[in-house]
Amino acid sequence: MFAYLLPAFILFYLAIDVFLRNRQKTEHRLSALIILSYVLLFIEEYIRHMVPIEYSSILVTYWFGNVGVLIPSLGLHFLVKVTKLNQKLPARLYPWIFYLPAILVFLTIFSGENIVNSQEFVQKGLWKVPVFNTSYYSSVFVGCLFIFMYVIILWKAKRYAISNAQISVLRLLIRAVVLVWGWTVVFGFINFDSSLPPHPYIYGGIIWGIFLRRSMIKYDFLSSPYQRFEKLFNINPLMILLLDEQGRIKEANPSAKSLLKVSNNTNFVFHEFIQKENLKEWKAVFYTSLRLERSMEKMELQLDLHTENKVVEVNGDYVVIDQIPHYMLIIRDITLDKLNDEKIRFLAYHDPLTQLSNRRYFKEKIEQVLGETAEKSQFGIVLIDLDHFKYVNDQYGHQIGDEFLQHTAKLLKEIVSSQGVAARLGGDEFIIYIPSIKSYEEANSYARLVWDGLESHPFQKGSLYVPVRASVGMSVSPYHGRDYDALLNHADKAMYEVKNSGRNSYYIQNY
Repeated sequence: MFAYLLPAFILFYLAIDVFLRNRQKTEHRLSALIILSYVLLFIEEYIRHMVPIEYSSILVTYWFGNVGVLIPSLGLHFLVKVTKLNQKLPARLYPWIFYLPAILVFLTIFSGENIVNSQEFVQKGLWKVPVFNTSYYSSVFVGCLFIFMYVIILWKAKRYAISNAQISVLRLLIRAVVLVWGWTVVFGFINFDSSLPPHPYIYGGIIWGIFLRRSMIKYDFLSSPYQRFEKLFNINPLMILLLDEQGRIKEANPSAKSLLKVSNNTNFVFHEFIQKENLKEWKAVFYTSLRLERSMEKMELQLDLHTENKVVEVNGDYVVIDQIPHYMLIIRDITLDKLNDEKIRFLAYHDPLTQLSNRRYFKEKIEQVLGETAEKSQFGIVLIDLDHFKYVNDQYGHQIGDEFLQHTAKLLKEIVSSQGVAARLGGDEFIIYIPSIKSYEEANSYARLVWDGLESHPFQKGSLYVPVRASVGMSVSPYHGRDYDALLNHADKAMYEVKNSGRNSYYIQNY
């Protein structure tokens, strides 16, 4: 009993294990069917062992023989599918071409005769053994021929394998098939009489099962990563994508589907979502990482999602699924982070009310210019202090006061244009950097331009009319100073000359 039921139980467990790993994939279904076919062979032999010898011919004809015919067909289909050779077969032939031997099953059912197995049995000791006649040897020979075809298919696939994991699995499967072939030759053609159970070559199915199990454990063959991590994959708020070697999206979690508007099993290519300025760099990193089987970390990309653009951070790693190289990406949307960072960087060097550069930026700019320019280079700074600004605040309120400052800042931006820098030092004080001053006359003319640009553009809001009056002082490097503090101090003194002379004018000391 144990000679049949124990192998049947072991193989049945293995078949269920393989099937449940991924019930949707053809490879898993075929592998499970092959193993279950061997289970049926062992059960048939157990039943035949238990019933009178007269039933042996019927059981072998309708059960053992027909299952034995289907195993090579299922085996060919499985190996061609696993090695991806099916992609080279015409669609009208695949997979039906593998099941042509099934015609023998129908012939057996309708004729009642088994043309591929011995129908003669004799009782020898404990066992009911078949007579080793022409039919018997023919069936064993055809079985060995199919197994030899398996070796050729696997060997050819190994030659074109593109990953170490795929090569390792194929090498292990070749070893298994060669052992099964050797087992079938020895225990199929040699008559062991009553020393062994009948049809001992079917125990080769256990060899196949053992090697299949080893490949699943060692190389994750016929495994389903998404079953083990399905919940994590689905509930993760980060986008997770599985790309093939061409960058096609093979799997996407709900977060990715929602953002990219894609679904599984589509022909969307991830590269299509990347903005042009990032595309060349992305392709170089992606294909290099895939080829060298290495990870990528914190790569920033800009995605073009048609209705909006997103800045994302991409982490990824090389994975092998069903012995085919893939790349797994985990994508984090950092658009808001980037906007906040840009806002923080902006506020570090700009005045939040007027959007002009602030005191810190202006000082660093002047110190940079002083460090870069030669002794003979001349530039100027213009200090502007609004006259009677406190009166504007007190009379019209702080809201109008803020708008008055924003109006002044806009005028200074227009005066400076792209030739210099306008900044707010604080309160009602502003300052301008002029990059090139060739003479005193030019400096004086520029100071007047600033003063006149404010004087001639009063602040207006509805019926409210407030003139912009300012005291303007100017200094020029290197005549009035060779460092920031000296130049600012000199411009401040010039500005107070205007204050002390009645305000609302400009002044620069001659040099």
